[in-house]
Amino acid sequence: MNVGNGCSDIFSPLGDAASIQRPYFLYVGNLKPHKNFDVLLEALRKRPEHSLVAIINDKANAEAAIELSGLSAQARVVSGVSDIELAELYRGSIGLLMPSLTEGFGLPAVESLSCGRAVAYSKTCTSVAEIVGDFGVAVEYGIDAEEWANAMDTLAESELSFTHPDGEWRNQYRWSNVACNVSNHLMSVQSLNARNV
Repeated sequence: MNVGNGCSDIFSPLGDAASIQRPYFLYVGNLKPHKNFDVLLEALRKRPEHSLVAIINDKANAEAAIELSGLSAQARVVSGVSDIELAELYRGSIGLLMPSLTEGFGLPAVESLSCGRAVAYSKTCTSVAEIVGDFGVAVEYGIDAEEWANAMDTLAESELSFTHPDGEWRNQYRWSNVACNVSNHLMSVQSLNARNV
């Protein structure tokens, strides 16, 4: 049984937004190959009008990749942020760019949508596609930098017109709901074991 995953109530449209001089997209992840971060750097090169804030713990290697791509004026790396600071970064962004080719879940997508920000994602990353649904932009071919550049354009042009998730969507990711699912699953397993004794 899939009991789901939860998201802190800190991630909400209500609250402060990060104040960064230039409008920006947000990336939250790491530099592992399946995260597909390099495609965002290629897309940024195609769109010098856009900028990116990347939340990556491996700050040194991320900054080196950005510098090597000639994007130091367009992209910056932030690490070691608290959940409160991360929620502020989501709320201050144009939207989340999630180019992962595969994910077990996709927590940044839930966090971003919970903060009222749309998500651009790879259509073939099914776990993220299930989370986002109509609340963002699906990139058909996840390793195509031009498609990601177009997705950034769409998010920037349509930032205020995206439909945001309702309470029912949000409730499925509340920790209280996840805990209830776990409890129900455990009772089911115990009941099954009792019948088999």
